[in-house]
Formats: sequence, structure tokens, C-alpha cells
Amino acid sequence: MKKAIIIVLLVSILMFGCLDFLGGKPAGTSSGTTSGTNTGTTTGQTVKNESTGVVITGETNKSIVHNETTGGTTVKPPGIQYVHTPELPFTVDFIYVGDETHQGDAILIKKGDADILIDAGPDKKGVKVNAFLTSRAIDDIELLISTHADPEHYSGIYAVADKYDIEEAWWMGNSFENSDYEALLSKLTTKKIPVKSVAKGNSITINGMKLEVLNPSKLGGAFKGTEGLDNDAIAVKITDRDFCLLLTSDILFGAQTYLQNNADVKCKIMQSPFHGLGTGNSQIGQLLIKVDPDDVIVSGGPSDTSTDPKGTRFSLYELLKLYKIDHYDNYNGKTVEITSDGTDYGIKYVG
Repeated sequence: MKKAIIIVLLVSILMFGCLDFLGGKPAGTSSGTTSGTNTGTTTGQTVKNESTGVVITGETNKSIVHNETTGGTTVKPPGIQYVHTPELPFTVDFIYVGDETHQGDAILIKKGDADILIDAGPDKKGVKVNAFLTSRAIDDIELLISTHADPEHYSGIYAVADKYDIEEAWWMGNSFENSDYEALLSKLTTKKIPVKSVAKGNSITINGMKLEVLNPSKLGGAFKGTEGLDNDAIAVKITDRDFCLLLTSDILFGAQTYLQNNADVKCKIMQSPFHGLGTGNSQIGQLLIKVDPDDVIVSGGPSDTSTDPKGTRFSLYELLKLYKIDHYDNYNGKTVEITSDGTDYGIKYVG
């Protein structure tokens, strides 16, 4: 009997060893590495709205490794397709999507065949965003980033998703019980778009351009209640060669303090948080010192106080003047466009 047991054990060891040598794996095991695609750990984040029953599950803590080959072809993150031309210049457009009552963000980043869209403004501006994308000959969107569950930022995505193929979408992992936002995420999932929740530490490189998430500090956010809705918005640092741009969405003082103390935020251009309005800029001085930008972009929409010296934007403009920082505002009805070759850059109004 002992001999029989020993023989069975030896045969089992040989079979498993051969499988591993040949590249096979017994059921229930996995390879320790992934070649040229994704590495890191993945956990599930599930959000459910009890009133609607909508459930959205996203991937978290996932590092995306972008390995590039030569000869005009690429090994890209799964699902993301574009012609690999990292030497090309690029543009960043802060599309004007505001009106008399709304602020809003819609930012297009285009480098060759790679197109990235961050937010898409309020619902009634989705058609305008689509028209702008058409004017830029956008054929599909490699990456869509929805910064947070504010309808002035996400509602236009409905129209964009109806018109364009989206190869990957990011969100911050907390809907703050906004059933309409959850419905949007479900719509993207139904269209077979990978929808991933991201936080500080997540990054991706597309066509030589690195997008690094700096906020929220953890998946699902670090702040609670209505303050968390804005403070936990996705903030992204975009780096291409010697150029750097910091996009801040609607983050308030709490998240601004976190950024200046926990991230390398020094960049040539910075988007003013919260559309330049007082709530998000009342204590912005320290962040401006840490970022040390040459130019600040103020996006959003007009308001009765936008040009009033006693208005909500006045304190920001006074600081910019004090620090000798130029600013460009898209709430005058024109899109602000940045063009760069990775070293030098220019800013102008278009449209």
C-alpha cells in the first residue's frame, strides 16, 4: 500500500511539473506575471442605489502598463486603439459649455489618433460637445474620464456615448447616491465599455502622454457628504515630455491641501478648481505657490459676478496678478486651446 501511495504521489508531481513546464496551469491557479498588458492587484468596488436598485461594479487598484513597440505599431492597454505617434504635438481644448445658469467642464485632449475626453458639460450642452468633437475629426474616444457626479460635468456624456465609440471610461468610485449618474455608468457598461474606478496611484500612458490620477486620495473618496462630491473629484496630472498640465475639476480646499502636501503638482499650466469661483478658490494661494504655473485656465460659464471687482472670481484674479500668473477664461463664450510639442506651448481662444 505504501509503495502504491508513493507511486501515485510521484506521478502527480511529474504531471503537475510537466504542465507548468509546458505553460499549462492546473485549475484554480494563475500565472504570476502578465506580459505587456496589465499588472497589479484588482478588487471589486460595488455601488448600489437602494431606491433604484442600480448596481455598478468597477475595477480598482489596477496599474496599466503601456508597452510600446517599434515600426508604427503598439501594444496598448486592452481595448484602447490608436496609431502610435508619440513624437507628434498635441492640443488640449477647454470647450465652453456654460450658460447663464450653469458652469461645467468638457476638456478634449488630442494627440494624433489618440483622443481623450474629460467630462462633457451639462445635459443640454452634449450636442455642442459632439459638434466640437466632429470639428476636430474625432472618430472615437480612447479614454473618457468622468470626474465626479455633478450633472454640470457628466450629463453631456449621454449624448457623447450615443454618438461615439468609447474604448475605456474612468470614474472615482462613488456616485454619492445620484441615481442619474448611476444610470449613466450602467449605460456605458451596457455598451460594453470597460468602466473602471480610479484613485491616486492609477495612471495610463496613451501615445506617449501620461495621465496620472492625483485625487481622490483613495477609491470612493476620503470626504463625506456634499463636501465629498466636489473634494473627491478626479484630479489628473498630464505629462508629455517636458510639458505638464494639472486638471483640478471641482476640488475644494480639503483636496487642494492634500494635493500640495502629497503629490508632485508643479506644472506649467493649471486649471483653476471649481471654475474659478469663490467656494473652490477662497484659499487657493498655497496651491498656486506649490504648482507655480505660468498660466491658469478658468473654465465654466458666465455669472453676474464674473467681471465685478467684488465678485466671486475677484480674489483669484487678485492672487494671479500678485503672483504674475496669466489667466485664460472660457466663460466669455470661447474655447481655450493649448497647443504643445512637449517643450514649448501656446494658448489661444478658438470658436
